[in-house]
Amino acid sequence: MAGVVCPASSSALVRTTVALNQRSLGNSAGAVSVSAGGWSTRNAQPLVSTSCRARPSVVCKALDKDQIAQAKKFQLQATEVLAELLKSKNTQATASKYLDSLTEEFFMVASTYLEMAKKEGNVEVMKNIENVLEIAMAEKGKTLRPEIQLMNALLNETDQYERSKTIKSNSLYLMDAEGYFYELLDRMSTDVENLKDSPKKQKLLTQIKTVSREVKEAGKALRRAK
Repeated sequence: MAGVVCPASSSALVRTTVALNQRSLGNSAGAVSVSAGGWSTRNAQPLVSTSCRARPSVVCKALDKDQIAQAKKFQLQATEVLAELLKSKNTQATASKYLDSLTEEFFMVASTYLEMAKKEGNVEVMKNIENVLEIAMAEKGKTLRPEIQLMNALLNETDQYERSKTIKSNSLYLMDAEGYFYELLDRMSTDVENLKDSPKKQKLLTQIKTVSREVKEAGKALRRAK
């Protein structure tokens, strides 16, 4: 699939095989960061990577213990949910059972494990996690706003004729030129542009630009026809 809008927050979650952007949960003294390349593991559990940012004449202080504990808690919970999905004989049913736990943290943790498996060359684990992520995204996607579901459908449809049919059947969300759908489209484009350059990034940007052009043309035609 070309790309998906993050099921947890409507910000861009590019293909699960794309390295994660570094995220910070920091205060003025330092930051707790989570990234695909910056995690360490102990007994297969992801740990929080901590860093302090030096400032002139300021001594780097210890991070807030509660903040670190909370970050670890979220990551460990996400790991436990991933483990349940991986061992389940009915992944879709299990994903539905843990729907409330399919948060942004879950998708970030799962994507991190996917990157680890790829780097280690563990094809079986990589395929299993990819399958779990695809099913989890599909289940979470059912709960998203219609505009987000429309965005995902358009980005994953490579045939122009099929996209035009999807656009036509969802014209309600294209009428307002300043509506949520267009805001979402612009936000996703910006998020992807800020990612590290790669062939996958360029491919997704091309798809976003194509979808953007088509929906804006369709939206203009709909407004003229009113």
